[in-house]
Amino acid sequence: MGTNTLAAKATGNSVAATDPNQFRTAFIGDLVPRTSDGSALSDGGALGSATYMWSDAFFASGAVINFNNGNYTVTHSAGNLSFSGSAVFAGAVSVDDTTDSSSTTTGSIHTDGGLGVVKNVSIGGDAYTVAWTDYFASSTKSGWAASPTGVINYKKVGKLVFVSFYITGTSDNTHATFTLPYAIANSTTSFNTIIEAQDNGVNAMGYCRVNPGVSTTTVYCYKGTDTPLGAWTNSGTKYVVGSFWYEAT
Repeated sequence: MGTNTLAAKATGNSVAATDPNQFRTAFIGDLVPRTSDGSALSDGGALGSATYMWSDAFFASGAVINFNNGNYTVTHSAGNLSFSGSAVFAGAVSVDDTTDSSSTTTGSIHTDGGLGVVKNVSIGGDAYTVAWTDYFASSTKSGWAASPTGVINYKKVGKLVFVSFYITGTSDNTHATFTLPYAIANSTTSFNTIIEAQDNGVNAMGYCRVNPGVSTTTVYCYKGTDTPLGAWTNSGTKYVVGSFWYEAT
């Protein structure tokens, strides 16, 4: 080994390459890159090279690979690697795990945020969403006295929103409206659906609509199915019941 020297790991002093005991001392604890005079130096060397490469690397349980003093870390725990930030893959990513999914926290891949996909998505199984949700308490309802009752159930799959509703109470106006949890996409055609209704205690047919050319969460309901638009009696029992689907913004 001649007269080559190895910088000691802590003091910056050099040790003779011919002294095995000093070699052992040099590698105890942290091993950092150093200049020719033994001073520690950040970003001053590489492990291996393009020509002379290490074959394998072995890390203990809980090991952390730390980039730029905590800017990005890869941390091991039993059976897992945790990445502190985004990870960009130049090629395809395949997951061999076959765990099925039935919620937002199960399956082979799940995320706490949204998922953006530029191209097509092919699904071999079902596309699950959250269970039907009652929006009645949050909806702004107009055309009834203080406390109408009922349900406005909805389920969203992609941009399609399915709605089933029943609203009843004492009428205090000639109109009837309610709001939805997601805005309806702007369309050049009106959105219409036939409903079952009751006006001043008398059963009737009606329809609900969203006017064309607007993006809104408000649905307007009218008595009757013919034009001109039918007005409700502003007293007595009024209810509307129906279901429809729409495209959200």
